[in-house]
Amino acid sequence: MKLSIVIFIFFSLSLAAQENSESGKKVPSSPDIIQWNRTTTLEVEPQEAHSLLYLNGERIDVTPIKIEGIKPGKYLMKIENLWTKPFEQEIEIKESTVNTYKPTLEYRPIYKEYKSSHTLYNILKIGSISSLSLSAIAFGASYYFKEKAYNDMVDSRLLLSQESIDTSLKKANEFVTYSNVSKTVSYSLLGLGSISGGLTLYEYFRVKKIKAEAKLSFFLLRKAIYLTYYNY
Repeated sequence: MKLSIVIFIFFSLSLAAQENSESGKKVPSSPDIIQWNRTTTLEVEPQEAHSLLYLNGERIDVTPIKIEGIKPGKYLMKIENLWTKPFEQEIEIKESTVNTYKPTLEYRPIYKEYKSSHTLYNILKIGSISSLSLSAIAFGASYYFKEKAYNDMVDSRLLLSQESIDTSLKKANEFVTYSNVSKTVSYSLLGLGSISGGLTLYEYFRVKKIKAEAKLSFFLLRKAIYLTYYNY
């Protein structure tokens, strides 16, 4: 019974330690990197946020990041991002100062495809919503003019003089024309909005597909880098 309890406690502690090691940390725990001199700071701010930062092969956290109390000396800084090529640079941390690095990352070809598709998706989405909204307004205007024409025709029957009747009927015919034009515009905008909606949906799934391909290629690229590094 006691042996089972000891095994259970050991297993729980091992699992907790593994979870802590896998989660990102803003200050590295390695004694080769961290020290108690809080006046020495490293700031890394590449143009693409949420990039993975490594120092001497140890994963630190995502950028932008500020590390206080880092040990002065030379480090191999490596940055990885979903949309950029791997970046490596040897840096030197000077003591008792803020060491700031803003590396320019080179984008992968798939990023340009993603940006263009995402931009087109946003344009189509705005066009679709605008067309459908204007179609609804035009349809409402058509209904309004139709009601006006009907009311003028009803009023013409109550008028005594032929001149007043002709005037009322003329106004009614004008409102009928306005109603028909509004209805035509409404249907045209509805068709345009439907086409834009279909294209928007297509671009939406295309953006999702490109991002999924980027994630897969990023994963395979990282595996290839590590396999090459360790000569597997």
